[in-house]
This record gives sequence, structure tokens and C-alpha cells, in this order.
Amino acid sequence: MYDRSARPIMIVECKRPEVELSQEVVDQAIRYNNELDVKYVAITNGAKTFMFKRVMGGWEFMQKAPGWEDMLQ
Repeated sequence: MYDRSARPIMIVECKRPEVELSQEVVDQAIRYNNELDVKYVAITNGAKTFMFKRVMGGWEFMQKAPGWEDMLQ
């Protein structure tokens, strides 16, 4: 997902339905961020979806997906 300036703002890691969304899967998606420097990371297996927001010193689990305007701030 990209912002209005075509900079990436979110990574979405999609796994097969039988893949459990473990800490290892979260860590893998966050490692991708080392290249892209995004503000949000989402992981899904089609049945479950988890979202994280980059905060000072790490990542914070989000209870719900942010709105588009919130993501651009």
C-alpha cells in the first residue's frame, strides 16, 4: 500500500490458510520492513488478520485497521 507520494506505508504478508500466525510470521513480516521502512505491517492467513503500527522502539499491535486518512498522518 502506498501513500499519495507513492511511498510504501504498509506491508501485507499473506499466508496460506493452514499457516498459524505465530510470532515467527510476525517477525518475518517486520524484517521485510528493514528494506521498505513502512509505518504499518499486516499479516493474514485468510481466517485471521493482525495489524501492527511502528512506534518508537518497536511495533504496537492494533485492535483494528486504521482508516486511510489515519494511515497518511
